[in-house]
Amino acid sequence: MKNIVLARVDDRLIHTEILTLWVPAVNANRILIVDDTVANDKFRSRVIKDMAPKGMVIHVYDMDRAVEKLKEEPSFSGENVIVLAESPVVFEELIKRGIKIVQLNIGGMGIRGERKKVARRVACDAAEMESIHKMIRQNVHVYFQTVPTQTGEEAKKYISEEK
Repeated sequence: MKNIVLARVDDRLIHTEILTLWVPAVNANRILIVDDTVANDKFRSRVIKDMAPKGMVIHVYDMDRAVEKLKEEPSFSGENVIVLAESPVVFEELIKRGIKIVQLNIGGMGIRGERKKVARRVACDAAEMESIHKMIRQNVHVYFQTVPTQTGEEAKKYISEEK
């Protein structure tokens, strides 16, 4: 299985904070984006892949291909992968399919659709809240942290589980 050094929810997927702050902080040399829509949009996938700085490879996969690739052995010694998705629901599904995620960083989830603000830069809809709760119950450390220089805050501090 690939060595996942950061699993992150960020609805912008790839941007300057990821490339200039997170990549060096976790010593990543690969980024794997899990997004069915983007994976099927050749233009958007190409734009994202072209953002890769020298020495970095960015892959954009749909869920099925991402699971297949993440279950593979590392391509080389020292391969460190950041996995990015727009929603915690994606990470819940990755876990269901056998991908080991021990920590989930929630960076930015903007208000849109049914999402309601739960913390600074984080808004969730009901399905996303439920996914976070399920992962916490499965002992996944879920935390909010925008940039690596900030201290992470526990998601359960902001998201109460309604029974």
